[in-house]
Amino acid sequence: MERIEIKDSYKIFKAAVEAMDAYNATKLKLRRSGNILRIESQELDLRNYDTIYVVGAGRLAGQMAKAVENMLADRNLSGKIIVPADETEPSLSRITQIESSFPVQDENAVLGTRKILNFLEKSGQNDLIFALFSEGASELLSAPAQGIFLTEKIALTKELAKAGATEKEINIVRKHLSVVKGGRFAAYAYPSKVISMIIPDVPNEDLEMAVCGPTTADTTTYYDCIQILKKYLLYDDLSPSIKNHILKGMKGENFDAPKKGDRVYHNIRNIIVTDLKTGLEKAQEEAEYLEYRPYVLTESDLEIRKTIKNLLEIIRTKEIKKLPISKPACILAGGKIFKNGSRRRDTKNLELALKLSLEFSDYIGQNLEFLSASTECRENQGVIIDQLMFPKILKKGNVLRSDSLVQFFQENGCLLPSFRVRTNINDLIVLLIK
Repeated sequence: MERIEIKDSYKIFKAAVEAMDAYNATKLKLRRSGNILRIESQELDLRNYDTIYVVGAGRLAGQMAKAVENMLADRNLSGKIIVPADETEPSLSRITQIESSFPVQDENAVLGTRKILNFLEKSGQNDLIFALFSEGASELLSAPAQGIFLTEKIALTKELAKAGATEKEINIVRKHLSVVKGGRFAAYAYPSKVISMIIPDVPNEDLEMAVCGPTTADTTTYYDCIQILKKYLLYDDLSPSIKNHILKGMKGENFDAPKKGDRVYHNIRNIIVTDLKTGLEKAQEEAEYLEYRPYVLTESDLEIRKTIKNLLEIIRTKEIKKLPISKPACILAGGKIFKNGSRRRDTKNLELALKLSLEFSDYIGQNLEFLSASTECRENQGVIIDQLMFPKILKKGNVLRSDSLVQFFQENGCLLPSFRVRTNINDLIVLLIK
């Protein structure tokens, strides 16, 4: 197979990743001319603010903070962010980075969240707050409700995932066991002006669920929380502290999240910095530049069997969503690849490529190229296969296991070249029908 770097599917993938780069995307959202800072359609006169506070959490918080700090280097600025221990940004000088384990948070995340909340107590009406959130903020911005231990909350989250709860359902429960999630963070930032910059970890721009919506009004209730726990048969076995907290919430005895229209949201502007849609739009542009007709299949979760079925149907019928496609065509899809009943991340892109290839026996003569890659890891993980690889996979594919996929694809020159990824927007699929 020819070098990966010159293959069209790789060029399309790389264009999407660069468009979703956290540092560049944050910088693009901020435009400054002297004392005037433009953020999308909004203009702020920096002379109106005594102090600029930068707070946040997530895998990409360091990159986002770097963009803000560089843009406002001459202002009275300081900050605190929580990042995974191996995701710190060395160039930050005025923003403190609090390290925590990830993806399972530790007590450092709780301590760091308290430090941020105490830090925000200094802010007032004449101050400006940048709140920066990306994937991992749901874990790293961690402040369990009074009486609930972090270990209890982590255990319940694992039980929900094991029982098959959706990410949305898990987030609804987590929000009601926290003093910062589900809009509660907004109360700590009031009455300052807040620019909340978010790189969502969920598709379809659902800001209420993205990183558990720390600055977005919550529309869910303790009742919803109970219904989810009962649905997965977990309610009866809850720890006494969690059950007591939820029951108090049902009686109105706990501090519930501020709802839509509450004054704490009046000074908040929520901004999506970059997302899957942005990446797919850039991928379409690159595909057109390479003279393909681009078509977007989906921007949501990608269950492996269903995704394979959909892609094979497109190849067989030359139609997408009942509309004919024109060759050369580029089929794009994005979301979270997973096997039904499992959300393990390690080799899912490689498994999808393998299983799709095993179904290609009827299409050996066609000129196809397929890429499946993740942007959620610290370095990209992905694979490209084409018509030259299909016979090799068909010959050996049935005996390949997950733990041998990396070696097999590496030996055949199919793995994507390694480069540092500064985004985290799920998985991308590129299918070229030439």
